[in-house]
Amino acid sequence: MRQAIGFPSLFLAVTLIASAQQPASKPTAKSLHKSIDARTEAAAVSSQLPVTRVSLYKNGVGFFEHIGRVTGNQSVTIDFTTAQLNDELQSLTAIDLNGGRIAGAGYNSTTPLEEQLKALPLALGQDPTAIDFYNAIRGARVEVRSGTVAITGRLLNIEVVNVPDGDDKPASEKRIITVIGDAGEIRTIDLTAATQVRLLDADLHTDVTRYLQLLASTRNQGLRHLNL
Repeated sequence: MRQAIGFPSLFLAVTLIASAQQPASKPTAKSLHKSIDARTEAAAVSSQLPVTRVSLYKNGVGFFEHIGRVTGNQSVTIDFTTAQLNDELQSLTAIDLNGGRIAGAGYNSTTPLEEQLKALPLALGQDPTAIDFYNAIRGARVEVRSGTVAITGRLLNIEVVNVPDGDDKPASEKRIITVIGDAGEIRTIDLTAATQVRLLDADLHTDVTRYLQLLASTRNQGLRHLNL
């Protein structure tokens, strides 16, 4: 006969082995793109720490140890149900074996997504269009490339115009963005599938990443994500 045993309580130990990292130097203009890309990568590479040891006790308590490697300011994530998270927060022990500092722990909110989005600097809802997005980042510093055209400056606006295709054909929709260059020049560029727009504001890039993370969190609404 098989018997199912539940474990209403758990103790969690997390061991991190940090890789050595050179002291940070003051970023230069040339390293701006690399700095933004590195920040994005650190946010996207959020690792799942594997379980390396489990001890189960007769009184219904379980001990679970996760161990893994981190680099620099990389974050790590462990998923729980809400009930498991409540137990874990009372027993969590996190150690960096290389003497690094664990800045803190956080977890995703149970607040409805709509309310969480309102707290972000970006004025975007749950299902924005490209027009909505560009309107939300007006004034941001961007780099735009389209064919042989390239300009760095601030996004002024985006507009949609109807272009006639012929006497008997309906007009086609065309999206145009206007950028004020760093030298004061004004450029109007067609926004096509081949147009590349890069965000140059690191804080805005972080806001966009946070917005996307909130949208992604709706896929697993039953899980709570503990981030170290």
